[in-house]
Amino acid sequence: MDQRLTDFLVKLENTEEMDSAKETVIKFFEGFGINIFHSWFIDAAVIDNNIKFVTSCPDWWFKYYVENECYLHDPLGLHSAEKITPLWYNRENLLISDLNKTFVDAVAVSKDGFDLESGLIFPIHSSTGSLGGVNAGSSLDKKEFQKAISENDDLLLIASYLAHTKIHSLLFKRSQDEFALTEREKECLLWLGKGLRVDAIAYKLNLARITVDIHLRHAREKLGCGTREQALAKAITMKLIAP
Repeated sequence: MDQRLTDFLVKLENTEEMDSAKETVIKFFEGFGINIFHSWFIDAAVIDNNIKFVTSCPDWWFKYYVENECYLHDPLGLHSAEKITPLWYNRENLLISDLNKTFVDAVAVSKDGFDLESGLIFPIHSSTGSLGGVNAGSSLDKKEFQKAISENDDLLLIASYLAHTKIHSLLFKRSQDEFALTEREKECLLWLGKGLRVDAIAYKLNLARITVDIHLRHAREKLGCGTREQALAKAITMKLIAP
């Protein structure tokens, strides 16, 4: 695992309060030109007050966003609900003529209020039906922002999962059950964390490729995650494996 991720993980593990976790996350992302960090959570297991935000944006922004029901017309939110792939965006592309005026106004407010110019959305789904994501925003234009993080896309993807998992555990205060991952499932996740693809993991462990696929799928399902990368982040955060 990249040493920057390892250091980030250690700091997250040593935080048990939301304010310190939020500070740790924001500081890490600022090192990549990301001056606006926003994460959101829709927890399917919680009936009341199940939508929560943790963000570096000013408090008034989400009051404005919710009261004006901007989420009903937000293409970034819709992408996060329907897709699992990251999405680049910039302010100009959001201001297209067929968008609802409420959201167009919200984009203008975000520019005036905290200089949001571009960003990268990381959707985060779980197999239990919970949704969420991370919006890594910047005051740089899209081209400059892409250049700034061009060699760190995968690192920021894993960092987003780590941050989201940690913040989720603090927000919803759920007990962390001991997930019964097998040794093979843990081993496959560990090699995934070292950057190996499925074929390479199969070769390393002298297993068939389909066997590695099955181990990773079982680990993902047991951890309630939508992707292998999310399962890796959750297993690390929960200290089920040590990279």
